[in-house]
Amino acid sequence: MNWVVRTQEAIEYIEENITDDIDINALVKIMYCSKHDCQRIFSYLTDIPLYEYIKRRRLTLAGMEIRSGKEKIIDIAVKYGHESHSSFSRSFKEFHGITPSEARKKTELPLAEYPKFSIYKFMEE
Repeated sequence: MNWVVRTQEAIEYIEENITDDIDINALVKIMYCSKHDCQRIFSYLTDIPLYEYIKRRRLTLAGMEIRSGKEKIIDIAVKYGHESHSSFSRSFKEFHGITPSEARKKTELPLAEYPKFSIYKFMEE
């Protein structure tokens, strides 16, 4: 098994557990390497640090849920790993350029998106 396959399996684990605490030890087992090497290899192959990838994916998915208008913003914030409304709002605005409340009210404003990474697709280009 090569690093590309292992990293893609790590991405699949992250996506399946995106609303939970991502267990770095599980990623280490998936990638068959140390914690340091796991983060280094992930960054090398995806061109983004591991925790930044997780953050961007969570904010993308949170934005989609806010737009759907079905849950309270604070519930979405907690679901995606934020402990307070203020920390979520700050991260959300930094990523999307608008606050969560604006995203819900002004649906014509675009939201940033960070799609699930596919190393196989990236390698084909």
